[in-house]
Amino acid sequence: MPAQRLGGHSREITRRLDQLARGETRTDAARPGMRLVRESQGRMHVVMIDEDRSIHYEGRSYHSLSGVARTITGMCWSGPAFFGLTRKVAA
Repeated sequence: MPAQRLGGHSREITRRLDQLARGETRTDAARPGMRLVRESQGRMHVVMIDEDRSIHYEGRSYHSLSGVARTITGMCWSGPAFFGLTRKVAA
């Protein structure tokens, strides 16, 4: 009830609780200072996460890793899945 009174949980907390309840996958958060590297389409793509959690790829800032993944592939992708931050939970 306190969460409802204060406007509910953040999107990140809600997503995390949902994942834990389903027990299917777990997504690690992109932490400040991380450097994510992914090879795709014959190129190495490097993404930097700044201290304020802003995401940078090829001189541009993005609001999410999914935006970067979409830029790289030209298709809708889960950014955490594209960069290997999502993993299956052991049964």
